[in-house]
Amino acid sequence: MSAGERVPLEAALVRVWRGDSLVGAGFLAGPAQVLTAAHVVTDALGLPPARASATAPGQAPPVGASVTVDFPLLAPGLRRTAEVVAWHSPVPGRGTDVAGLRLLDPAPEGARPLVLRRRRGGLNGLLVMVGFPRGLELGTWVYGREGGPVATGWVEIESDPARQAVLAPGFSGTPVWSPDADAVVGMVGYKVSGAGSKIGYMMPVDTLLAAWPELTGVIEQRSPFRALRAFTEQDAELFYGRDDLAAQIVERIGDGVPVICVIGGSGAGKSSLWHAGVVPRLRARQERLVVVTLRPSDAGTPLNALAFALDTLLAPDREAAARLVSVEGLAARLAGGAMADVVAAVLERRGGEHMLICVDQFEEVFGRPVDDRAAFAGALGACLTDGSRLSVLVNLRDTFLGAVLSDRPAAELARRWLPVTVGEMTRAELRQVMTGPLRRLGTVEFADGLVERILEDLRRTPNPLPLLEFTLAELWERRSAGLLTHEAYEEVGGVSRALAGYADRVWSGLDPGTRTTAERLLVQLARPLHRDELTVRSTALRDECDDAQWAVAQRLATTRLLVLHEVNAGLAGQEPVPGVELAHDSLLTQWDRLRELTERFRDFRVWQDGLRQRIDIWSSRKSPGRLLSGADLRDARRWAATHGEHLSAREHTFIGASRRRRRWLLSGVAGVLAVALVIVTAVYQHRSGQVAESLARDLAVKARQLKQADSYGAVQLAMRAYRTDSSVGLDAAKPGAYDVADRLLPHHDVAQDLSTADPSRSAATPTGPSGDPTPTADSGAKALESSSRVENEDLTQMASADGGTLVTTDASSRIAVWRLSGERVAEESLSSLFGPNDHAGSPVISRSGRYVVFRQSVGLAPGELDVDDPVDENGLPKIDPDGYATCVPDLLGLTSCLVVYDTVEHKVVSAREVAQIPAIGHVTMSVDPTDRVLGMVVSDSLLPTLQSGLHNTLYLFDLHTGRLLRETKLPWPSMVTELWLGPEGGTATVSEVLADDVKARADLSLSWVDLGRDTVTRHQLVADPTTLSTSTMSLDGRTVAALVREPDTGTRGLVAWSTDTGKVVSRIPRLVESGDFGTLALDATGTAAWVSTLAQEWGSLTGTTPSATGIQLDPIEGATLAQRVSVRSLSNGKETGRFDYSGGWIWPLGSGTGAPLALVDGSTLGIVLDRPGEPAPLRRLAAAKADPPSARRKLTLSGLCALLGEPNHDQATRDLVPPGAYQGALCP
Repeated sequence: MSAGERVPLEAALVRVWRGDSLVGAGFLAGPAQVLTAAHVVTDALGLPPARASATAPGQAPPVGASVTVDFPLLAPGLRRTAEVVAWHSPVPGRGTDVAGLRLLDPAPEGARPLVLRRRRGGLNGLLVMVGFPRGLELGTWVYGREGGPVATGWVEIESDPARQAVLAPGFSGTPVWSPDADAVVGMVGYKVSGAGSKIGYMMPVDTLLAAWPELTGVIEQRSPFRALRAFTEQDAELFYGRDDLAAQIVERIGDGVPVICVIGGSGAGKSSLWHAGVVPRLRARQERLVVVTLRPSDAGTPLNALAFALDTLLAPDREAAARLVSVEGLAARLAGGAMADVVAAVLERRGGEHMLICVDQFEEVFGRPVDDRAAFAGALGACLTDGSRLSVLVNLRDTFLGAVLSDRPAAELARRWLPVTVGEMTRAELRQVMTGPLRRLGTVEFADGLVERILEDLRRTPNPLPLLEFTLAELWERRSAGLLTHEAYEEVGGVSRALAGYADRVWSGLDPGTRTTAERLLVQLARPLHRDELTVRSTALRDECDDAQWAVAQRLATTRLLVLHEVNAGLAGQEPVPGVELAHDSLLTQWDRLRELTERFRDFRVWQDGLRQRIDIWSSRKSPGRLLSGADLRDARRWAATHGEHLSAREHTFIGASRRRRRWLLSGVAGVLAVALVIVTAVYQHRSGQVAESLARDLAVKARQLKQADSYGAVQLAMRAYRTDSSVGLDAAKPGAYDVADRLLPHHDVAQDLSTADPSRSAATPTGPSGDPTPTADSGAKALESSSRVENEDLTQMASADGGTLVTTDASSRIAVWRLSGERVAEESLSSLFGPNDHAGSPVISRSGRYVVFRQSVGLAPGELDVDDPVDENGLPKIDPDGYATCVPDLLGLTSCLVVYDTVEHKVVSAREVAQIPAIGHVTMSVDPTDRVLGMVVSDSLLPTLQSGLHNTLYLFDLHTGRLLRETKLPWPSMVTELWLGPEGGTATVSEVLADDVKARADLSLSWVDLGRDTVTRHQLVADPTTLSTSTMSLDGRTVAALVREPDTGTRGLVAWSTDTGKVVSRIPRLVESGDFGTLALDATGTAAWVSTLAQEWGSLTGTTPSATGIQLDPIEGATLAQRVSVRSLSNGKETGRFDYSGGWIWPLGSGTGAPLALVDGSTLGIVLDRPGEPAPLRRLAAAKADPPSARRKLTLSGLCALLGEPNHDQATRDLVPPGAYQGALCP
């Protein structure tokens, strides 16, 4: 609904008649309610009028009296009868002169009631009136201005100076319209003559409603706010705030875009956007558009839901029983590829030219088996064919985007869709949401200052829209005298507590027995999914609820927390049944009680949903082989024993049938065979147990050995050992950040590069107080050497400037994007860009977080070529380029591809084959701060050996097209290890390794480079490269810093430079003592330095010593290792915090000591989020270090599954898993 759209006066004006004589005017104020002046009704009925000198009102109309009216500007001459239902005191200038009429005949087509606006202060603009005086019975328009109020409460009407006019008889009862208010502000009562500019009086809206209170109830009968319910197409006139986005989607559909995916967070208003915003606009624009709306959960399978929606259009009057058979057959045809034929049939049946299928809550498909997902996606994919008369619009919750892109059936559809992001509303849009519906209604307004107060509260509220709508609905219920008040706002708890507070109040009103039943019901209304701790709403069908649960469902539906609806179609043979679900997804995140229930029953509900899928298959085939057996039956018996009250009668029946079948099979075995079987089974189980234990212990040993090189893979290997035999425990490779991390992400670029000797990652041998080498075992030295290389891995190219987006490489050498948002780390996997023989590495991300760049090796997919395939002019097989998402592979080997991916549009921006990437060499990349230029430096040597063998070539590419802008050799010998590009590629900061042929050594150097058009010049930031130990960059790319060894002391201090000028901006001496291992990080804006050290503390030592990464070192006589971080201000060098901790080297993902953290523990990134209401991440990290073991997070398999970013992607370690060990998913 556009804010400027209004109902025209012509659609509501009426004339009041006495026979053939016109006696006055009126207007439609409700669906069948007409307002006019009481003296007009008196005249129409022929009753004696009140005299000006009278002290009592005139004669009232008799009960049941009626008058005749017509709508002259809409349907002149079409008379309608109206009953007099309200009549008040027609005494001129004294009291109220209002009459209310109720139409006994239907209003003519096109008639619409006018909006009434209560008077709040004066009106400075124009007033418009239409009357029907003698001789001008067809109507005349008069323009005036508002004067002052008089004693009766009426308001003067003055003539508009620009358009002199008078009010003649025939204007009484006509509405006074304010174009500025876009509403009726009063009704003409009497004219005035000979009073200068004064031409009459109007009765303001407050007076009209006070005289006819029943009208207020009619006008305000329906709340203009939808609370937790989505807007429907019928609510279009109340839908505000998304006009531009709705128009954009309509334009894209009109342009012929086949698939549009509306992506947004839960509660962003996706469903309302296309129900109330997009579809009404499309219908107005395309009269012959056929719209189909559905949810995947509307039926037993998503394809059945689609078939039911289409069958309803083909045969609206089909009987229910026949519908079920028809839906089953139609679903089979859709699965067979007949979607185009079905679309043609529907369009012919409905007289349409084009079809739009709108799929709401597309994420529901991920609760279905892969075959169901594939069938549904395949049917929708018919819109991608040339000449298709079908368009598809899907709504997707943003947390499921990664699931879509990593799901093969859905990914094919996703590759071709146009994503439209529904973000959080701006302040102006939220204002429209609040004020637009009330402006449309007219009789209710916000109290002064309340709009601004709510908007200010919304600034501190994540995902504000559903909470705002619910709060507004609560304020509406508490309105007083036409106002939404501050007192009511405080009563409901404000925006932040309105929903949760309301739910808690409803809950507290339930008796204990009802609460117990309600808990059992709520458990069924949330469906936890396997991946990423995601939870979606679930519909509980009537036959899945017992009578007590259904009674509670009906009761809670009256409170607006739940909604009852009918699931239209199920599997063949099932009648449509009623169901119940949560009113909105926001309840899953805002209501603490429901969140706690969801987490407590997560494992059970995941198992229960799997059980229901098996029951559906068994019910359709009735095969005994589909019943439970073995471990599945044992799991079912365990869950039935502990959660039996949460199982439906159907589920109990299925488990009971499975148990009876098992007993029947056992009873049919002969006694001798039974004894033999027992003996053999016992021996087998004993031997199997021994084998499993042996395999598990072997895997645990491998996990400990692997941890130094690949900590993430070591955790997965330890989990596989535990899955093989739980007696080995999970301690073999506990992640260093386990006790405090909110998520553990794979960082496999480090694991892949460990075999590469890089002098920049080397560290001095630990020494004691005397300066002599510390006596350590070989394994300890190797661990520290490995740790120093891994932990110093710089993250500045992997994180956006605000620290909110990260990019990593998984165990399959594929790229994953991670978004940190509040209390959640969400993944967008780019697996759909990779074939089985493709791999990538060294991804970088732009500072804006929008673009991810990576090098990809693309190989032919298995079975790609066949002897019957077409060939080119050289007789070589042709490769179909449509089968590859980026570059097309070479027939004889791998193709090197440089890929740029847009994380906002979720598509490949450019994919360029690059011959410049050597098979042996070092490559580093960077995106400039303006997101225009991609820089890549290729070194032709993998190791720094002789100066004569060190050469670097710089390539600059257009980020958006992949076009090569510049290629130049750097005119000095070195091996560039890190590149940070300046704006538009004009400057750069590089970390490089310099070879010293005389001393046979290599040193780290840091340089600022001017990439002039004609010449490239270098300024070495550290004069003596032998003193530089490690360097880093702030995430915003404005500051670079290094730890530099100070003369004579051996300690290391910090030096920082501006990347804009290459000038020193800070020096802080003596940060790292001689002999301590240290790494350096800057906060996001380069205002503070975080110096993490692995310091040696001297004293007696027994047993083993854990390092920073959790590696168990051999005994070290006299020294222990303690990990600390010191936070220093770059402006004054002062220490703002010092903390002992464990878990890996620290990288801040923001500014200040309250920023989220990344803990680099080998190939594992531990993410510690800034959680509302909890201590800052750094303080939580320190507290976890100080906690006694009994108070720390318990190491469990479910805990690891919840923390690991990609627990089931363990290809990097699968070759270490022997036959006979557990081979399934680590976290099923």
